[in-house]
Amino acid sequence: MINPRIPCAALVRTLRLLLAVLATAATFAGAALLSAGSAFASAPFSVPGTTVGLPSQISLYETAANATYTIATPTGEHPAELSGEVTVSSSFGAGYLQIDNSAGTVLRVVRLPSAANPSGQQPFTVSLAGLLPAANGLTSITFVERGGSTPACTVPPRVTLSSLVVKFAGTPTAPRTIDDFFPAGLQRVTIYTSAQPTTAEEQAVLELTTALTANDGLQSVAVKALPASGAPAAPTSSFDRTVVIRQGGNPAVSVIPGPGGGSILQLTGDASSLPDQASLFASSLARLAHTARATVNHPAQPNIAIGASSYTFSQLGLSATMSVYGTQSTALQIDEARFGPSVSSITVHLIGAYTPVGPQGEGTLTASVQNIPLLNLRLNASGSFNSTFTIPRELLSRSTVIELTADYSPGIVCVPDTPAMTLAVYPQSYVTADHSSKLLGGFPSLPQSFVKGMDVALQASSIPELNAAAETAAGMQGLTGVALRPQVIPFQQAAGSHNGTLIVANESGIKQLGLNPPIGKNANQLSAALPGHPNLTVSGGFAAIESFADPAHNRNVLLVTTTGGWGQLDSIFSAIATTGWYALVGDSYASVNGGTPVDLTIRSSGVSAVTPPPPTSLKWQIIFIAVGAVALAILFFLLGLWRGHRRRRVDSTKR
Repeated sequence: MINPRIPCAALVRTLRLLLAVLATAATFAGAALLSAGSAFASAPFSVPGTTVGLPSQISLYETAANATYTIATPTGEHPAELSGEVTVSSSFGAGYLQIDNSAGTVLRVVRLPSAANPSGQQPFTVSLAGLLPAANGLTSITFVERGGSTPACTVPPRVTLSSLVVKFAGTPTAPRTIDDFFPAGLQRVTIYTSAQPTTAEEQAVLELTTALTANDGLQSVAVKALPASGAPAAPTSSFDRTVVIRQGGNPAVSVIPGPGGGSILQLTGDASSLPDQASLFASSLARLAHTARATVNHPAQPNIAIGASSYTFSQLGLSATMSVYGTQSTALQIDEARFGPSVSSITVHLIGAYTPVGPQGEGTLTASVQNIPLLNLRLNASGSFNSTFTIPRELLSRSTVIELTADYSPGIVCVPDTPAMTLAVYPQSYVTADHSSKLLGGFPSLPQSFVKGMDVALQASSIPELNAAAETAAGMQGLTGVALRPQVIPFQQAAGSHNGTLIVANESGIKQLGLNPPIGKNANQLSAALPGHPNLTVSGGFAAIESFADPAHNRNVLLVTTTGGWGQLDSIFSAIATTGWYALVGDSYASVNGGTPVDLTIRSSGVSAVTPPPPTSLKWQIIFIAVGAVALAILFFLLGLWRGHRRRRVDSTKR
């Protein structure tokens, strides 16, 4: 069925792309038999579970609870072993963890820590032999909690898996088709292009980088100049890939043999068609290119709505269901980029239902952000709720987490068959954003500032500048599920752009554009004035990434700069690779002489303190106490008057 919200023009473009891919696939079907030898090492290797699709922590809350995940699996290999830590709650009792394959066959059993283990934690290692072969590069695995016991009307026992590591074995094979080239769990892509990249090559590099980050979970990117031979070597790791982007020749995306074995992806085309080839990977149609060569005749368009003021939970992919005895919590995460830049507040309209609370029972539902309660509902016999609360700017972040906490006590003598309270938030619940005309600045305003337009300007169009732009663009894309669309513009045009702008320039380029970043730079000197601190001037090689508002053009600017060689940025990007872009909260991330970078707040961090409002019940208590105090004072005053009047009457009678 055709979605009526998709414009006809976009639908036509998508169909053109599909037909082009399929037509080229038919033309080059024989190329799918590309004979490229494997360049990958065949020895078993281990990777953290988080890099191949497993969460950092898996929690199972009650007997027979299960959770299914997929493990990104390189072609020709298979998950051979899983290790990690298992922790159980103190009330669990004896039990075990069961591991099943996608057919439901029990493969392994892990005995859980007993009450004799005071920490409730122990390491484990199990073989994964018997998992069924991967489909589309993903191997399914299911964890089931078995055994265990807990007293009636108490929190169900919980089993938690953490620090997971997956070992792979097998004989890796080089990819032979486009759809198979980028594996799930993609770690690193090295992109080779001209030593002096053209605008089309720059555009293709940035489009491919953001597309792979959004759709394939790319962890790291590097841009290098093509070697003199014109053919770089293929990688030796199963999760790394090499790409060549070259302006010239017929427009095409091709999988070609590497000079020493393995496979390389090559993108070619003229100034107008080369970027179009990169856009294939921004579309799910890349999965249809089961061939070694395809041509994109028209660029793909993003298929996710942005910039609306209101979305339902269903549109945002949010859901919440809890089975409650005592206290149970769940988290809802809102990607602020869906609403565009300059959000001043977000209002959440919760609609849902729960098991009606009996006359002797008690129940509450609390919604909080950063441990500050914003909603406190008393649950009753109605069995439903329809309530609203607002998250102020001070509590918002690029990824705001709402914690829903339900408390329930049946208020009766508990027996093993006493049912828990079930609470569910309906997908019809919705979130509405209010926008402000004030630009926020600082790293917390990113990547929201780029979702409606991301202009990219490079001062000298060199490989080091393009590498810095690609690493930064990938970092921005990694912060949101909204597809970013970087657009390379002439450097001078960046002075007046009204889109969020990523600029890579040294101090002369900054002056040329008339920018006013938080940190002043003059030759090899850094000058910074932090609020409440003396102005600091430091001499030496300096590099920084700065995020600041440009009110004159109603935009935010992300500046990547250095006073010396671009290699001075290495320490900054290395530190970000360790901590993540999300850890930056100031407006300038700076390093001197290649030293440890520092996150500075010079103008605006976008974050400020907020005084938590008291819970609803406490507000009424305060009102009742105040009214009672006033009433008591009036009572004492009247009593004093009455006693004085009575005393005067007694004195007059005695006379």
